[in-house]
Amino acid sequence: MPRALVAGDICYDRIAASSGWRRVYRERLGVRDGQRLVVVSSTWGRTSLLGADPLFVGRLLSELPVDEYRVAAVVHPNVWHGHGAWQVRSWLADCRRAGLLLIPPREGWRAALVAADCVVGDHGSVTLYGAALGRPTVLASYDEDDIAPGTAMEVLADVVPRIRSGEPLRAQVEAAIRAHDPALGEMFAGLAVERRGEAAGVLRRAMYGLMGLAEPEWAAGVRPVPPAEAERPDWGFVGPGVLVATCEADGRIERTPLIGERMSAAGHLVVEDDCTDVRARGFAGVLVRREGRPGPMAGLAAERVFAQLPTCSVVADVDEHGCVVWLRDGTSLELRADVPDFAVLGSLAYRQPMPKRLRLGDRVIDVDVS
Repeated sequence: MPRALVAGDICYDRIAASSGWRRVYRERLGVRDGQRLVVVSSTWGRTSLLGADPLFVGRLLSELPVDEYRVAAVVHPNVWHGHGAWQVRSWLADCRRAGLLLIPPREGWRAALVAADCVVGDHGSVTLYGAALGRPTVLASYDEDDIAPGTAMEVLADVVPRIRSGEPLRAQVEAAIRAHDPALGEMFAGLAVERRGEAAGVLRRAMYGLMGLAEPEWAAGVRPVPPAEAERPDWGFVGPGVLVATCEADGRIERTPLIGERMSAAGHLVVEDDCTDVRARGFAGVLVRREGRPGPMAGLAAERVFAQLPTCSVVADVDEHGCVVWLRDGTSLELRADVPDFAVLGSLAYRQPMPKRLRLGDRVIDVDVS
């Protein structure tokens, strides 16, 4: 067509050029070594992921152990602007308190995709970008009427797995990661983007031509995208304030965020001292006090904590070196282990007799007790 130009996709080119920054992006989002980052993407409208299932993110968070996973949410700007930022934050408030990384609407979603280990999305373009990057991709919602036949998105919907309603989400995410074929990324990228890697040069040439000016002598460059910065919460702490933890006799521990009012969940509750959920504090099995973070129980003797929290069996004092646990019978132990969060050792001590080794996912970790 005389007025059309196939220019490629400068957005895709920048994402592709950012692959070498993956470690930096993950660190900025707080994703630790050994953790997987699941990016949940929702476009706008009733058939989008959040439109079709507003509670999906919360269910996913409640199934993924925090020592093995982080979850980030990318919500389409139309949702932010159509409903208002306050409303989006309100809808996802419980999820944010459970550790959800909420990516701002203008910038950050591209870096989050580069950092991701899996993308769970819908028929929005962010899902397609994730698949084109070679990330394991799962569809949680899909609107066939909104997608043109023969497009890359239609092909994606025929190829990638879909979330099966009523079945555990964790198992479906892990199955998609295990079964992922890395060659799919190249296929989706080829279907979605013409002239890959050329967009900057094509666009600059066209723009200078329209202005009747000579192009600069140097090549048109493509810069990596900036790191993602999740929205800072309004409350004092970052990360889950309340966890549901289980510890098996062999030392296997799984800690998942508590979402909503599910106080009767299996396992024991791990409550951070600066957590403002008063009801959860009343059910705490393990109270975590972190050095440098104020809370109502900071500095109190363990026996006074136990007197105020009748269900609490362990007080775990965490600093940069390890964890000192205080048991209700007066016993105190200093625990050290090669773990990213020493608070997990409080849940190990909750199990009596205390296992000698800690198991987190595929890792078996020796615990030094003194």
